[in-house]
Amino acid sequence: VGVVAAPPRRPVLAARLGVLASLEPAREQAPEGTSLEAHPKEPPTVRVMCYNLLADAYRRSWNEPGGVHSYCDPAITAGGVRLPQLLSEILAAKPDVACLQEVDVSWVETFWTPHLMVAGYSLSFVPKAGATSSEGIAVLAKSSAFEVVGARTVRLDLRPPPPQLASYLAANPHTAVAASALPTVAQIVRLRSRRAPGRMLVVANTHLYFANPAVHVRLMQAGALLAEVEAEVEACRSQGGAGGGRSTEVGVVVAGDLNADSTDAVVQLLLERRIVSSHRDWRIGALHWPPSLGLAADAGAAAQRLGDNLRRLNIEGPESDALDWSLLALDRTACDADPAAVFGDGTASGSPDVTSEDAGKRLRQVALSFHRLRGAIKLVVPAQRLQRQPGGLLAEKGCDASGEGEMDGGLAGVSLAVAAAASVGRGETLLTCAIVAAIEVGAQTGRPPRLPLSDQDVAAALSRLQALGLHLRASQVGVPTPGTAGRPGTDCLPPCGADLSHGLELQSAYGVHTHPTHVTVGYANTLDWLTFCPAALRLRATAPLPGEAELRRYVAMPSVEFPSDHVSLIADLEWRDGGGGSLAE
Repeated sequence: VGVVAAPPRRPVLAARLGVLASLEPAREQAPEGTSLEAHPKEPPTVRVMCYNLLADAYRRSWNEPGGVHSYCDPAITAGGVRLPQLLSEILAAKPDVACLQEVDVSWVETFWTPHLMVAGYSLSFVPKAGATSSEGIAVLAKSSAFEVVGARTVRLDLRPPPPQLASYLAANPHTAVAASALPTVAQIVRLRSRRAPGRMLVVANTHLYFANPAVHVRLMQAGALLAEVEAEVEACRSQGGAGGGRSTEVGVVVAGDLNADSTDAVVQLLLERRIVSSHRDWRIGALHWPPSLGLAADAGAAAQRLGDNLRRLNIEGPESDALDWSLLALDRTACDADPAAVFGDGTASGSPDVTSEDAGKRLRQVALSFHRLRGAIKLVVPAQRLQRQPGGLLAEKGCDASGEGEMDGGLAGVSLAVAAAASVGRGETLLTCAIVAAIEVGAQTGRPPRLPLSDQDVAAALSRLQALGLHLRASQVGVPTPGTAGRPGTDCLPPCGADLSHGLELQSAYGVHTHPTHVTVGYANTLDWLTFCPAALRLRATAPLPGEAELRRYVAMPSVEFPSDHVSLIADLEWRDGGGGSLAE
């Protein structure tokens, strides 16, 4: 860590913890380790914390334009300042159990474990999957409050497929393969209460996959985790009641950074126990997560068609208007269709010759056109800025002599065709090469392709991109907008997902709310959740969440007040009286 600085005063944290202190009973009134029988009138309280620490490993991107250091002094994020500040917040909160995310692998043994052991905590750490993983998740348990009975890792790679997802993943192999490569993990820790004999707490902690369009992937990961938690609870009950003795009462806590807000299917599955196959998030994920959409494969096939077309042409001779660039483009029929007629009510009303299945296929074509054009624009516009620089992007892509000779004046017609043939011959696509991307822009806008684009080319491309986006929004599966809560709803087309359910009754400690728990420049959303089973535990109090204005007092998070870009969640729960019944009860 280096030279450790004294953590600064944090008035917002002090006020949050002060609210808890004013509402709580004398939690530490009983001597440490004394049992419930010694203080029968005091319901045993369990303080639970959930906190994404913002891994120090990600500082490699903090100096980038718009990154953390564009608004936050690097001195504030230095390891010697920020890590002790995070530690002091955890110790000041005095949790009995804490679920942490983005815990640096490099700091577990040298910083977190020794400091937390001295403070009386055990730590169960699980790195994300993969040999190069730099961070992971951890569950802390106060040794005076709980004995760690067991801890296990749950890989959320969906292999083998959970029973409820087997058919869906078999029918969507692109999604299955891509999801299996993700490093997402969860941990389930079984704790025996030292303060309340006969009671156990099952704690599940996770940090779900982050990519904004992958709403269906997070949903599947959540479903797989909940199935594991349910099995763990049943195992606790059956083992506790073995031999004819009194059954063990089992409390459940499921917490973490779910990368989902209250309108997402993940949270709805968690709290409502069921998601149907027609939920909107299934199709949103299928249309907007590139692996599910098959974007790379589609771009590769398009490049192959372009290469075949160029090989059939004598590109040394023809003029630009003789080249058939449209072979790179998708069929625009679906893109120009009236969305109200084709997608409006899921039955292709107004279009008697179009079935719902046809509408679904056309909707996928619209999504492919949208993402191909958006990817091409993102690639070709920066290329224009670099075009006239020596050794710039176009030259770096390996234009042959004919293409390079036209660099100063741009590429168009024959010179663009020659450069494109060389590019696709090396395996480039519209997603990796500005030359091929420029051809995609021309094909989708109906304008002769060129590089750099003219102002009219850019305007036409943006206009078409907006029109495609409007088609998707008209069908209620628009592109997810980062930092903006969507609206829950069902798909207007035949179901394309899977029915998911679980038997756990879970309640959010903070309710179903929209207070942001994660704030950066241009982004604010409710991503962190702390839930519990009210059959065994009741909510006593929570540390209030700061308002967004407070979180943005210093532009965004992290800041001098907040050492992470997430807010900690802290809840006081208490055991209910009586023994535990069945899971259904």
